[in-house]
Amino acid sequence: MSDIGIRTVLQDEDSDQFNSLQEATFIIKEYQRGYRWDDTQIIALLNDLKEFKTQDGKLKYCLQPLVVKKLLIENFDKFNHVKNLSHAIKIDTTNVWELIDGQQRLTTILLILDVCYREGKTLPYNIMYVNDRKIDDYFIKNAKKTIEEWFKSFGLREDDVRDDIRKKIHSNVQFIWYEVDDKANSGEVFTKLNMGKIPLTNAELFKALLLIRRDDHQNSDENRILKISFEWDAIEQSLHDEDFWFFIANIYDEKQTRIDYLLKLYSLSFMSDPKVKDEKIRTTDNLFPFLVLCALLKHKVKNSLDEIWEEIVKIHETLKMWYYDNDTYHKIGFLITVTDQPFEVINKLIAESKEKKKSQLKEFINEKIESKFQNIKIESLSYDIVTHRKHIFNVLLCFNIYTMINSKTSNKFSFRQFKDRKQGWNIEHINARANEIELGNANAATRREILEAMINQLQYIEEKDTIEKIRKFIDEKVDNANSAEFVQFYNDINDRYGNFNENGIGNLTLLDEETNKSYKNALFAVKRKKIIERDRGEVFIPVCTKNVFLKMYSDSNGLVNMLQWNAVDAECYLNEIKRILGKEA
Repeated sequence: MSDIGIRTVLQDEDSDQFNSLQEATFIIKEYQRGYRWDDTQIIALLNDLKEFKTQDGKLKYCLQPLVVKKLLIENFDKFNHVKNLSHAIKIDTTNVWELIDGQQRLTTILLILDVCYREGKTLPYNIMYVNDRKIDDYFIKNAKKTIEEWFKSFGLREDDVRDDIRKKIHSNVQFIWYEVDDKANSGEVFTKLNMGKIPLTNAELFKALLLIRRDDHQNSDENRILKISFEWDAIEQSLHDEDFWFFIANIYDEKQTRIDYLLKLYSLSFMSDPKVKDEKIRTTDNLFPFLVLCALLKHKVKNSLDEIWEEIVKIHETLKMWYYDNDTYHKIGFLITVTDQPFEVINKLIAESKEKKKSQLKEFINEKIESKFQNIKIESLSYDIVTHRKHIFNVLLCFNIYTMINSKTSNKFSFRQFKDRKQGWNIEHINARANEIELGNANAATRREILEAMINQLQYIEEKDTIEKIRKFIDEKVDNANSAEFVQFYNDINDRYGNFNENGIGNLTLLDEETNKSYKNALFAVKRKKIIERDRGEVFIPVCTKNVFLKMYSDSNGLVNMLQWNAVDAECYLNEIKRILGKEA
């Protein structure tokens, strides 16, 4: 790698031409298919540029990397310019590049500028093809037509929109410049980049920049590169430990290397730095971390790439230290799991860890968790109030996590299993019943279906006496009973297995979506048996959910009825939640 960085379309007043694309010539060789963007892609880019807010010309619009290789060419007779352009620049033989990746956007930007100029102004750079390919001319001609029609659609505002787009391309658009070694096999590089069309990641760009040779002392530089390479591989391997990964992250992204996560975490911590803020980098940009790292170096916020890398290594070490501390692992894992802003949570904790002793940091973490339940009365939460459901979820998750902490064992709550993308999570009613309005409106056929379904459940738990009672009702009364009589009969049967405030937290637990949907409004005893079966390795069942259906929280004074979840069970369960979370009545 001989160069990696950021290049604008036009030369800045304070920089030389090699910080821009100005006066460069890009060669498209035979192994590439040529220009192929259609109307949808072109209009999407135009619309994005139009909606892009420049904030006084400072905000940068970053396009995907240009992967290039330096070429030394004297004779250009066999090459063909992109046709139908106004005025191409004269070829500077010292500024010629084989364009390996990034052709579509680079060509589209040139075509947009050509339409914007209109008065024969010289274009900033050249694009040339090895062979004269009619199919390329066809797509380029259509692209220009699409661009011209897009501008015309603005009617009297056409000229203003042209000027706006032209200024944005001149002042705001920038490309990541990724130059491969001039001895590299271009075809192999192109194939690797386009297998699955996965673009260069922030980590790949940063690693290339990091491993550039710095000085003439070859041995010391070799040692430095070996050290960084070893650290890089060790961190990437560490981040692929799924238990560690899902402790710090809420998503699984197959498209990115995991070090990208650390780079974004590190970069976000500098967004309040005035020099970085002046760059107006968008956090939504796919290459946001790399742009921030370049800004840190450009403005001397950080003195060297090695210094940046050392700080990233320290971040990883801090995260691993938290991971291996049982108390910290559970509590920080909870804070990350229940937030939409995990980077913000982690960066705040990292900043605090630099200023506080370990005991003080733990106090800070406890305060952050307590703030999640501030002004919340657990016993007043109700599932039928939609705004309560997030609080209920947080309470139940925290209850599970604190139960693991208090167990005094080496067992950990599995954030990996809890965040498994195959297992969505529901707040499940421990004991549920059918809707009384639906029951009351049921005709004779529907009544039979409801009662037969109940019989199937009871057969599952071998409740023969109750089954006989239901069958007798079906044979003798189901057709003639009025709505009130049918509802009463159903509730009498259902109440044998639980009867109390259905939507209170004393009747709620966390359960995976698949298990929850598999038995819908099943009786407590049916759910209990199903969960015991699924906990044998089929799915992840949180510890407190298992304890609920094993009646671990119920009053042990006397015989515990394992077929029923009643008001006493619910009250005992609620009291245990309050005790564990430090919210005793």
